[in-house]
Amino acid sequence: MHARGMDLSKSRVYWVLALADHQYINIHRQIRYAIDDMYMIPILQLQAYRVAGEQKYLNLAAETMADYLKTLQQSDGEIQDTSNWAYKPDSHPEVGNRYVGDEENYYFERARLTGNNHGQAPMLWCALTLIQ
Repeated sequence: MHARGMDLSKSRVYWVLALADHQYINIHRQIRYAIDDMYMIPILQLQAYRVAGEQKYLNLAAETMADYLKTLQQSDGEIQDTSNWAYKPDSHPEVGNRYVGDEENYYFERARLTGNNHGQAPMLWCALTLIQ
């Protein structure tokens, strides 16, 4: 299938649109104000727009990015990741009270999750696309 300049298989087109539609419908539940969302949400919606040509996908990408910038960008231009959910000891009950109030040491000393691609997956996708 040739969709707006891209050669995609029908199954890939289906999955792009299925994921983008799910995100579109549930966007209010997916907003975390985590810095990586500024990449992941718009890029999926942009791919859906490229495949389907429907303006709703492009609108959601732009609206989400504008909302994130309004929320996360500070007066000096810096983008502040306000989620911090992955770095807070109280969001990981397995550590108990050991790191309460000590997020920095918790981040560096915490157990690593093998097999967890969160944060690495977008770069792996980009690298794969570049070599294909």
